[in-house]
Amino acid sequence: MGLNLNIRRVIFYSLSKCNGDKIVPVPASQVKQIAGRAGRRGCLYPDGLTTTLHLDDLDYLIECLKQPFDDVKKVGLFPFCEQVELFAGQLPDMTFSPLLEKFGENCRLDGSYFLCRLDHIKKIVNMLERIPGLSLEDRFNFCFAPVNIRDPKAMYHLHRFAAMFGQKVPVNIAMGMPRGSAKNDAELLDLETRHQVLSMYMWLSNHFDKETFPYVKRAEVNIADLLGQSLIKANWKPESRNNGKPKSEKSEGQPELKNVKKELGYSRPQSLCKLNK
Repeated sequence: MGLNLNIRRVIFYSLSKCNGDKIVPVPASQVKQIAGRAGRRGCLYPDGLTTTLHLDDLDYLIECLKQPFDDVKKVGLFPFCEQVELFAGQLPDMTFSPLLEKFGENCRLDGSYFLCRLDHIKKIVNMLERIPGLSLEDRFNFCFAPVNIRDPKAMYHLHRFAAMFGQKVPVNIAMGMPRGSAKNDAELLDLETRHQVLSMYMWLSNHFDKETFPYVKRAEVNIADLLGQSLIKANWKPESRNNGKPKSEKSEGQPELKNVKKELGYSRPQSLCKLNK
């Protein structure tokens, strides 16, 4: 989910990723989207900067940023709740998850549109399937709550919110509020999760009765500021991605990296290193 942080510079650790089968370059559109997080309108840094951690990736970054934006040829659509309810009237005994599958199979759109993928929605639908007391409209709204389905803690809180709602009792946050900025990677990730849970609570309060989600004021804690402070003050050593992996030995005849940089006339940008006064 989006965080409105004051970001001046985005540094790409890598411009390659695994597509599930092999390592491939990150598409130019995604590179531009990530780089665009720096220097947004209304933040402290109206002009953003971007670079790469490794010199070998820099040319590809420049190439991606020079590419024009792709023309939008098709638009994704997802049904309104009322449309799903009308469809459910024809299949009254079908639960929500197979109902969405059936809707997708029978949906017809013209060439300018396509039905959005249901993977994200279906994971939430299946998680909430056994919670009693939820109408089809309730399930529909909970499935669109802003949650990272890969975050177990955030998913746990969404399940808890839905369960309390189904019991017709006021939904509480039941989560301790952070008292300061993060001091390590684990605390930073925890702050992000807490921000997500509070944002989710506020989103749900706007889609259901205020009496059901009565702790909106408590949820208005600005964790985004703490996240920003954490990144500004960060001085801990990041967790290595190569922990536990054997170090590769230098091949015979392979020049050292510092010599390669010297031959290319490469010098480290002053903005990324301490200046000698």
